[in-house]
This record gives sequence, C-alpha cells and structure tokens, in this order.
Amino acid sequence: MADRDLEVDMEAIFRNNPLETRMIIGSIVGYFMIFKGIGADWFWHQTMECGFWNGEYCGGTEWWPMLHLAILTVVLGPGIWGGMSIFTKKFTHVEKARRDECGWIALVGLGSGGIWAILWTWSLPHTWGMMPFEQGGWGWIFMWIFFLLPMGFSGIIGTLAWISSNFNEFASEEENVKKVETDFKTKLSGSTDEGTESLDSTKQPLTKEGQFTSILGDMKIHEKYKK
Repeated sequence: MADRDLEVDMEAIFRNNPLETRMIIGSIVGYFMIFKGIGADWFWHQTMECGFWNGEYCGGTEWWPMLHLAILTVVLGPGIWGGMSIFTKKFTHVEKARRDECGWIALVGLGSGGIWAILWTWSLPHTWGMMPFEQGGWGWIFMWIFFLLPMGFSGIIGTLAWISSNFNEFASEEENVKKVETDFKTKLSGSTDEGTESLDSTKQPLTKEGQFTSILGDMKIHEKYKK
C-alpha cells in the first residue's frame, strides 16, 4: 500500500512539473547518447590507465578528466536544475526566482567544483610527478591528503554548504508561515465561539416584553391587566 501511495505521489510530482520532467528525461537520454552511444566516456577510461598507486606517465591524458566532467555537466545540467526545482517546490513554497537561483547555483557550483577538485587532486599531482604514489613516496602522499585534497574539494563543500544554508532558511520561513496560519485559525475559531455564545438565548438579556412583565409583576397588578 505504501509503495502504491509513493508511486501515485511521484506521478503527481512529475505531472505537476512538466518543464522539470522534460529536463530530467532529456538529460538521461543525452547521457546515454553521448557517453554510451558516441563513447565520450573514452576520456575517463584513458585517464584511469595513468594509475593512482602505480602506473606510467600519463602523456597529457591527466587533463582529460576535466574535459569529461565538463561534458557530463553540460549533459546533466538541465536534469540537475529540474531536480532541484522539483525538490524546492515539494518541500517549500518560495517564489520562482529563488528556486531558479538554487538550481543554477547547484548546477554551476557542483560542476565547477568538480572540475576544481580534479585539477588539484588528479591533474596537477600527475603533472608535478607526485602520482602514481608508489613512485612518489610518502611525503607526496601526506601532502596530497592534508593539502591538495582539502583544496580540491573546497568548491564542492562550499556549494553544498550554501545549498544547505538556503534550504534551512526556506524551512525556517515555511515554519513561520505555518505558525502564522495556525495562530490565525486559532483566533478565528475563538471569535466564532464567542459569536455563538452571544447568540445563546440563556445568556441573552431580558427582552422588553420580559422586562415589562417583570415590572408589572413587581407592581402586583391584577392578572387580567398583565395580558
């Protein structure tokens, strides 16, 4: 039953976001066409022959992972933007401009951050002769772990931190909106109850007829004059 509910929910999400759905599908189709059909993943396979712990001189192919990731970012970019837009719509109610900003920051930040990471953790270490590590020695390994690795992934970490900060802000705004709505409903319910009480006949003041009868009763007038 839960799987069925999830399936229906996913169908509704994609049906209500046609633009984002087309972007995601287009990215998936483009990936298989360019990387599996045309064979753009050849750049990655050639680079991996350089070796991480052991291997031979790369002959310039140490720079190809950056080209591979650049192509991958272009192909998957629309899907990343579409996914971020759907996620933002699903869990927040911020305006379109802010959703678009999150999508573009995620796309540009993660794409450029990935290229920056490859530059410092793969391409430059191979160019400087630090890698493969089996030939470079422990000094290069420690330098790579404690200096180049944090340097390389700083862009991705910064982008993820920015996205997380914005979603926390969106969540805070969402909670404030819900609190205002709840307070308004509570006040509206309270005012409705007061209005209902004001219409209760048992709590209403005496009518003029009742007042008149009461006065006549106090005056002890004969019954036939009270009618």
